[in-house]
Amino acid sequence: MVILDTEHIFSTELIRRLPSKFHLIKSNKKYCIVDFILINKDNIKIIYIEHKRRYINGDQYPSIWIKVSKIRNILKRYGNFIFINTLNDNLYFIIIDNKTIDKYEQETNIYNELVLNIKTADFDKGFDDLTAYINHTL
Repeated sequence: MVILDTEHIFSTELIRRLPSKFHLIKSNKKYCIVDFILINKDNIKIIYIEHKRRYINGDQYPSIWIKVSKIRNILKRYGNFIFINTLNDNLYFIIIDNKTIDKYEQETNIYNELVLNIKTADFDKGFDDLTAYINHTL
């Protein structure tokens, strides 16, 4: 059985869709708190990316969660970032900033971790929308 590297699949598809002025770097550390940094080589603007692959359909769930401690750590060390979920039915993404934690419900999950439930309807969807956002922002 072949186990696919979901981050590699995601990054390959993202780079294929972006102009050559963008450079995507994957962290070499297995447990780095962000997965990627995307750099616009023309103006040296950057976006941090946290990517998750979940084997669910987003249209069947009212929310997608992320650990509150992870959000706080990323915001403290790096600032705003894109939280991307590759799900069975689509790619879902949302910009996480300092206001995000107060905007959504927090709860303790089955692993006794404090998580933020972000409404699935608040995510943008698809590689086309993601690349449009990146091109506009960077």
